[in-house]
Order: sequence, then C-alpha cells, then structure tokens
Amino acid sequence: MAQQSLFTSSFKLFLKTYLIPVACIVIAAGGILNYFFEQKIILSSSSNGAYKVNRIIHRPANEISILGSSRAEGAFIPSILSSHAFNYGLSGAQDNVMLYFLSEALKQQSTQPIIINFDPEGLNSSLGDLSNYIYNASYQPVRKLMGNAYEPWFAIPFFKYFGSFELYTKYYLNSKLQLTKVTDCGGNFEKNVLTPQKFASLIAERKNTTTTFKNDTALERDLINLLITNKVTPLVFVLSPIHNSYFVSYKNQSGFKTFIDSITQIPLVHFINMHHSYPDSMFINTTHLNYNGAVVFSEQLKDSLQARGLLK
Repeated sequence: MAQQSLFTSSFKLFLKTYLIPVACIVIAAGGILNYFFEQKIILSSSSNGAYKVNRIIHRPANEISILGSSRAEGAFIPSILSSHAFNYGLSGAQDNVMLYFLSEALKQQSTQPIIINFDPEGLNSSLGDLSNYIYNASYQPVRKLMGNAYEPWFAIPFFKYFGSFELYTKYYLNSKLQLTKVTDCGGNFEKNVLTPQKFASLIAERKNTTTTFKNDTALERDLINLLITNKVTPLVFVLSPIHNSYFVSYKNQSGFKTFIDSITQIPLVHFINMHHSYPDSMFINTTHLNYNGAVVFSEQLKDSLQARGLLK
C-alpha cells in the first residue's frame, strides 16, 4: 500500500509539474497558430475557395454576386462589371455548390442582380477541393453540403487543416505575386496564351469528345424552387464563351434550349447567351478563357447587362 501511495503521489506531481503545463502550452500555441493561419493566410486571399464560402455567409449589402464553376472563376472580371461585384466561382465545383451560394445570397433579398454562369452540360454535382469548406464546416448549410465528406476532426482547430496548408498557401502567394494568374475580387484569370499548335491539339481532342446536356433531377428541383420563391433579386443566367469545337459532338441541344426557355418564364429570371466566336488566342482551353478573353467578355457582358437594365 505504501508503494502504491508513493506511485500515486509521484504521478500527481508529474501531472501537475509537467504534463498539464505542457498540454496547456500546446493548446495555447495551437490556438494562436490557428488564429494566425486563418486570418493571415486563408481569409486574406479573396481567390481562396475557403474565403468565398465564408464570404457568402456574411455577404456585403448591395453586392453583385457571380456564381458558378471554374468557367465563372476565370471569365467574369468583377472590377470591369461593377465596383460592387465579386466572383464566387470555384474551380472543380459544380451546381450543388452553386446552389449553396445562391441560397445564401438570396437570404439578403437584395435588388442587385446575381449572375450565374450556366455550363451547357447541365446541372451536376461536385464539391471540388474539400479544403474550400473546412473553415466553415461547423456552419450547418456547409456541413450539409459536405455530406459524407465531413469528418469529425474538422471541428479541431488548426489540426483540421493538415493536408490543406499547401493549397491555402498557394492561393495566398498567387494573390500577392500574380506570376501566372491575375486575381480580381475573387476571380482567377490565366495569363498564359497557348501556341497555335498546342491549341490545335486541344481542338482535335474536343471534337472527339461527346458532351450531353442532362440535368440532375434533384438539383433541377432545388434550383427551380429557389427561382420561384425569389421575389426581389434579378437572377441572370449567362452562357459564357466556349470554343466552337465544343459543340461539334454536343448532344441534346434541344434539351438545353427547353430548360432555358422554362426557367426564363419565371419572374426575375434572365438568360444571356454570350457564346460568340472568340479567337483561339483568347482561350486557355476549349471551355475556359484566358485573361485577354475574360477582359473582352466582361466588357461585352457589361454592355448586355446595361442594355437590359440589369446593371446601372
């Protein structure tokens, strides 16, 4: 019994002298690192997907929000359209993510338009990079969006970002240096111009790739519900420029037209077809513009929005 008491006493002394102080230091250091990393790295780059997912929750008043996939992110230059515009486009993300942004934006009931880039393959689901959602994983709509991708350790400060530090840092450095991309209020625009030979190979590949318009029925239902319950905000669907080779093997164009015709019957819903014949030099591939193309497109889109009274 004496030996057991001595052991217990020694363990308590070790606990108080070493273990508890070290644990407190680790927790405090983790909290400080977490705060610094979130504020100085994640939330200091407007082109970072995590920044965008967070920003829409606290959407500024009178903002003109631009929603969509990477085709939105790399084509719509906010500063050309309006001083109130922000580009929420997310590379790798699809329409389930767009619907999250749209539902959050509509909570504000603003009379400023929301611009939605519509991809001609129809409504599909993809989260894209999971790192975009970890910062706001405790917010119920984001957690619901993540679905089975949510992990319990996303609730642990700092440690939840392991595996994502490189991506966050890349966005941070690119926003500061802009070596290969131009960033503008959430938009990410490729500076590169492909050689004619390289782009010719992309055209040949695209012509042999079949793309079919098809909407996920659940996403279509959710989108229609948002459109018909909206009573205040102009919603502008835009078909941004795609290279002509995309449509060589494109299927169900009639389905695309029928869907667009149906949603534009809903009050406050508009559609602008910006599929013009842009020079090859304005594309980074057959579905995405480079910065030069984005400048021309954004200027033309601004004119179209103003002509329709959707932009003042």
